[in-house]
Amino acid sequence: MSVLSNVNTRRHHQYNMASASEVTHSALPDPRNFHKSLASQPDATAMFEACVAMRDRLLQSFDAQQQHMELLFHSFERVMYELCQPYRHHLSRSYDALETDHDSQAWARFQTLAERGKDLKPLCKAPLRTARKRWGDDCVDHYDFTSTSIVFCKAAAAAAKTHTWPASVIKLNQFLVQRARKGCVSDSANPLELIDLEDLGRWPDAEPFVERDGSGNPIRSVENKELRADEVPGGYRFDRFGLLVRAEYGSTSHPPSFPTPNLTNAESASIPATPDDGAACEDKPTTPRSSRRRATLDGLHDTPPTVNNQTPQISPKASSKASNGPKECSCKLVASELLLALESSLDADAIAKHGAEQALLCPLHLGQYARSLTNFITTHHLQEARQPTSDSSDAQNGPVSSLKRRRDLDDDDGSPRSKLHPSVKANTSELLVSHPVSPELSSHSSSRPIHDKGVDDHFLNTVLTQLRKKTPEKRTWDELNTHSMISLLSQAQHPRTTGSDTEVYFLSGVEAEGHLEPHVTLQGPVISQHQQPFHWNNEKGPPIKQIFERMGNLGRDVPVQDPSLFVDEMSAKSMSLSHIRDIFLNNETSDAAFNVLEMRNPLPHSIFPQFLNGEDCHLLGQIRDTILDARTAQRISTSIDKLKKWKDDEEWILLAQGGALTLPHQDSFGKGTWLTVQEGRVGFGWLSRPTPQQRIAWAQTPNAYASSQWRYVVIHPGQTIYFEPGTIHFVFREQKTPTLMFGGHLLRWSRISDWVQLIHDQLRTPNISNEDLGRPILRAYAQAMQQLIMDRKLSRGESSQEIGVSEDVEQEISKLTRKRVQK
Repeated sequence: MSVLSNVNTRRHHQYNMASASEVTHSALPDPRNFHKSLASQPDATAMFEACVAMRDRLLQSFDAQQQHMELLFHSFERVMYELCQPYRHHLSRSYDALETDHDSQAWARFQTLAERGKDLKPLCKAPLRTARKRWGDDCVDHYDFTSTSIVFCKAAAAAAKTHTWPASVIKLNQFLVQRARKGCVSDSANPLELIDLEDLGRWPDAEPFVERDGSGNPIRSVENKELRADEVPGGYRFDRFGLLVRAEYGSTSHPPSFPTPNLTNAESASIPATPDDGAACEDKPTTPRSSRRRATLDGLHDTPPTVNNQTPQISPKASSKASNGPKECSCKLVASELLLALESSLDADAIAKHGAEQALLCPLHLGQYARSLTNFITTHHLQEARQPTSDSSDAQNGPVSSLKRRRDLDDDDGSPRSKLHPSVKANTSELLVSHPVSPELSSHSSSRPIHDKGVDDHFLNTVLTQLRKKTPEKRTWDELNTHSMISLLSQAQHPRTTGSDTEVYFLSGVEAEGHLEPHVTLQGPVISQHQQPFHWNNEKGPPIKQIFERMGNLGRDVPVQDPSLFVDEMSAKSMSLSHIRDIFLNNETSDAAFNVLEMRNPLPHSIFPQFLNGEDCHLLGQIRDTILDARTAQRISTSIDKLKKWKDDEEWILLAQGGALTLPHQDSFGKGTWLTVQEGRVGFGWLSRPTPQQRIAWAQTPNAYASSQWRYVVIHPGQTIYFEPGTIHFVFREQKTPTLMFGGHLLRWSRISDWVQLIHDQLRTPNISNEDLGRPILRAYAQAMQQLIMDRKLSRGESSQEIGVSEDVEQEISKLTRKRVQK
């Protein structure tokens, strides 16, 4: 099976279906309730037992993988630290995730997630500032938005931009009452779920809210009307801000006291009047943008004056001018950081960071974006946006000078100092989505790919949103894949690109070739571009269409990973190439998207990346020649028995429907892997720089390993990623966007000792790799490697040390040649 083959065919015994399907957001506890409960415990022992019970409950909810939960872990950890002395004592032990007993592992996971929440908390400030300004401090504090998640805070900010709180209450209560009738409202002062706020943001008008499935058929309709008291189910009531909650959190006073937004008079007038805001909004014209900008800047850090309930008085002249302008901001999917930067016209970095979101801007903010862009160009920021290149001196100096040059080009956080997003220059990133740039359009040796955090963020958040909306059939591979990937993407972070702790290398072809020299140690994947000699004829259509035209004999079958199959079955089935072709060329989509496995490359041998052509990278090809016919240097002509010992995996094709997922695994047989994207964009994640102990911990629960070391990047057409043997990695894709990649494996002479260790690891724990180690093939590999080492000693006069193989490693290779291999 190829590198991205489904690794789940041997993992269904690890999947706890109950926890994956029964624990929902409605079961999430409230930190404030826990604070009261913990404080009421009779003694320290009871306190610690309560902490253990809450820890297990939170971890169970996290394993259900319904949403981000790191901020919630942080809030609960603070309560435990404040009130529970035994917890503080246990905290001083610095639990290691690799301790074998369950309790130690659970505390290690809990503390890792709490620390992750602490790191994420500052990122919530900008969206919460927007929510506070629109809905008021009392509202945000009462519902404890700071203990939710980043995506929850962003959704709240997006909804607050287009809805006053009274208008929000009317719509949110319609969502809540539907769940209340099923008993599914959270036992918390905050009854809201992420989907409530997302749906509120998608419901800007007074018409009923209609939710549709992937085929456009309506599956739910919600009326835009105030919830009457006689419609409230038993056990529920309104809280003091008007939301429907469980009775114990409700208010005895009615009508509710709506919170006061933190706005100046000018700002309150700038909130767009939407049809659902009521008659009180009809006389509120939009304030000129200059007034709103000043108010926004003045109110970022200071507490603004409270607004009374009277309608602000604005001159008829100002009202007339405002009425001719844009009525409403529709930037529901745009980061609040970008909107604040546009309105202040001061933060060039924020505008550059989120440049990929320009297509999502409303006309009003798009005009501000254009004015900001013009201003940056006239102040010479365009010079800093040019793509970095390597000159001849870099190529000669090798990897050390390359790294130094990247440090000179990057900021401390690893992001390029470009003030203009690359998409500003003719939307380059969007052009690459459908077709790769032909090699002749750019020098393969001098062009570096750009690490665009803004584009990567948008891609990951899009996939997360799509996954959370899915309702996969229970007990299927699709359910496992979906829940596991939500957890992974919720933890994944951008990799560091500079310094001694570099986690990924964005390099030109020459630099990448230098980094693949035997003496260079890689701490993460290498990403380069324009390294594929073969290029497509853009006049003949997209690459997926062209690849089928080159295949021939479409009646052949090929294995396909089908997530709609149940977990007690194999995850792959056979399909004919003609059937697969029809699905892709007709743009058919599926909620349970499939991967095409084991597809042979029909193209000429011209897809191997150029930066991998060094002698050190060709050990696998030499093993192939040795296995098939070691006696002659003529063109290979070998027996069927020998062919059965060899699997051609130096080049292959990966074809996947949009939304296809591959969970964390290592590639089998200890091989390195390269992937070149041909069509679509592919999200690639990996566990960065794991220790041997962390690898063992991951192997115990490959689908549910929590770590702050998960990293991700998005690979675009024309880009190649290479990662070393043993890299624990996963893959994710946007729905409805099919992808095509070329890929292949290799072995390196300088990594033979690593290969031996990986083989032993995969023999001990078979479920960590994407296919089983066939003993006859493994024995053939070891015999060929043993012979090749001996040949180098005899023909070149090299010692074991010069080859890079110790005597101990040679002994281990010898053991692998036996029929019974000791694990």
